[in-house]
Amino acid sequence: MTTEPPARHLLRTLNIFGLSHLDIVLLAALADERPLLLIGPPGTGKSELLNRIAVCLGLEHRHYNLALVNFDELVGYPVPNRARDGVEYLRTPADLWDAQSVFLDEISRCRPELQNRTFSIIHERRLQGLLLERLRYRWAAMNPPATAEGESEEEEVCCGSLPLDPALADRFPWVIVLPAFADLPAGERHALIAGGHRSPDREQAARVASLVEAAKANLGAIAPEERGWAEAWVNALVVPLQEARLAITGRRAVALVQSVCSLLAAARALGREEPLEDLAYLALRWGLPQRARGRAIDEVKLAAIHGMAAALASEPAGSPLRELYGERDPVRRLALALGLPANAPTPLHLAQFASDAWAACTAAERYALSWAIAPVLVDCDRFTAATCELLSGPTGKILAFVLGGSGEFRGSLWSPDLALRIGEVVADLRAKADPHAEELDNLLRTLAAEEGDGFDPVMVVRKAKAWRRMFERVRTPSGVRRAREGRTEEIG
Repeated sequence: MTTEPPARHLLRTLNIFGLSHLDIVLLAALADERPLLLIGPPGTGKSELLNRIAVCLGLEHRHYNLALVNFDELVGYPVPNRARDGVEYLRTPADLWDAQSVFLDEISRCRPELQNRTFSIIHERRLQGLLLERLRYRWAAMNPPATAEGESEEEEVCCGSLPLDPALADRFPWVIVLPAFADLPAGERHALIAGGHRSPDREQAARVASLVEAAKANLGAIAPEERGWAEAWVNALVVPLQEARLAITGRRAVALVQSVCSLLAAARALGREEPLEDLAYLALRWGLPQRARGRAIDEVKLAAIHGMAAALASEPAGSPLRELYGERDPVRRLALALGLPANAPTPLHLAQFASDAWAACTAAERYALSWAIAPVLVDCDRFTAATCELLSGPTGKILAFVLGGSGEFRGSLWSPDLALRIGEVVADLRAKADPHAEELDNLLRTLAAEEGDGFDPVMVVRKAKAWRRMFERVRTPSGVRRAREGRTEEIG
């Protein structure tokens, strides 16, 4: 049984306006007490937000600007001990030893050696190897970093803000971007202008503390099936995130499961009946460390990846779709899907698999894939019209090339080196009495005419033949087993 919520809002209770869409996320971070990183342009209220939370929770708080402090200010000043066989630290009111919360501001602007020293504070709650027994909250903030390519989440790049080291960024389970003031709705901007300067009063502080306690209590009431769904969802995310160049570590995968549970607890504390899938998307959106590296994340693509993973997580245990999404090779994934019964992967699933395979191929590999899957397209009625059109495009160009009788003419436009390499590859196929020699000759000539010299004929032929064998295997009753055996096959 979950605790009844004492209030419905977190940030407005703090007199922080324009950020109500982050109520659940920030309350979840306060409930599970894991490290939190805020990213936003100057003046977005990062420091004010965290400092007000510390006051409302009655925490022994430390706020350090890492661009200005020395490490000695965190640990105290080392002096020889009385026995002259070691050192002890002269305590100061600003040191970290008795703190319950620490806010490491400007973490992307400090010296690398100081940033490295904060690593153990954030990750282990340790200082100089000693456990900070009272420390509960570890918060940090930074401006959007510019990458070497000049990319940034924000149009206005803060040149002094550097991307975080990947290992440090991965220690923040929560990575939340705050919007610029101009991006807030007009009504929220006005509320901020009129009342954002007021610190929370005693009653507001009590309501914030009660919300946090309610969310903490709810963490112990997460149902096993809810956590199990989150685990299946994260497992389904791994491969598509890798393909989207948003790879996550095992540490991040575990953290995302906990984030879903924390968001459930926070939503219930706020009295909100949020669908589990929606909360999982919040965990993903505000749980990727790439933002701290200056990587712009395509929200549309991220939502599509989440939707696929959520649907897969809802599949019953033992579903073949779960195994399919675990296959990292997108072409082999498509072949495995075609080897399953017609009622397993739907046409929409197949369309997604085909699109993923197509996107993973170079221009030359797409010709090889189109030729390899052509017999399946003739016999199979499980693809949508759009998918058939996508996969058969290069094959149509090959047919037009052959029927047009323009092979010799266009061949004269190729570089002599490419013409020689194509001739050698085709001659080798004919010498081996390869039944597909003429088809592959036409494929290579069409590819050269359409795409120019930027491909290796040997590699294209090897992949085309290997993929053709793969798709031929899965057209048999034992196709899935044989496709799995194809893992050992060399395809370049």
